Amino acid sequence: METSINRLKEALRNSERVAVLTGAGVSAEKCQVMLVIGTSSVVQPAASLAYTAKSGGAPVAEINLERTPNSDLMDIVLTGKAGEILPGLVEGWA
Repeated sequence: METSINRLKEALRNSERVAVLTGAGVSAEKCQVMLVIGTSSVVQPAASLAYTAKSGGAPVAEINLERTPNSDLMDIVLTGKAGEILPGLVEGWA
């Protein structure tokens, strides 16, 4: 009985993950701009969200300490500490 309950709990956790990732994909398809901040851009499926946004027509910017495997896809690549770069971006938008 305990094993069945544990399997059910795990199935529910997995379905929640699928729902979150599906929602992220839909949001990426519809976004107007995507900022990819502080990531290796290697771990899937999250790493593919930049591709999804780009294919939906959104400009994509990467802010990271170093270039990533996705850097060539990006419209803008800003290399440095996000905590130093982001305040300047926010000021520019205000």
